Amino acid sequence: MPLADSPEEHRERVRRSFDDIDYAPPGGESFRQTTDRALVCVRQYSAETASGLLLVGHGQCLTLILRALDRRVDFDFWVALPTPAIVEVTVRDIAGDGTFRLLK
Repeated sequence: MPLADSPEEHRERVRRSFDDIDYAPPGGESFRQTTDRALVCVRQYSAETASGLLLVGHGQCLTLILRALDRRVDFDFWVALPTPAIVEVTVRDIAGDGTFRLLK
């Protein structure tokens, strides 16, 4: 997401993106586009290894990956996500079906 003029503006862009996953700020991509791009990596690497994955990323991208697994993940989840967050993700199949649990 391109830089906002203030933290408040950034927060409102994120809130709007949760409400409308096709919203893209000027020069940025939508949450739908970001989710699709991130899930390609998760699916590819989970198919290539049986030992599991370590995902490292920014809170917004991590939240979108988790949202793909559980639609209850929303703006409030993103706001409350600790920094850093440690999340265990279990991917059950190549389609990306799985679960997660917040460890920290």
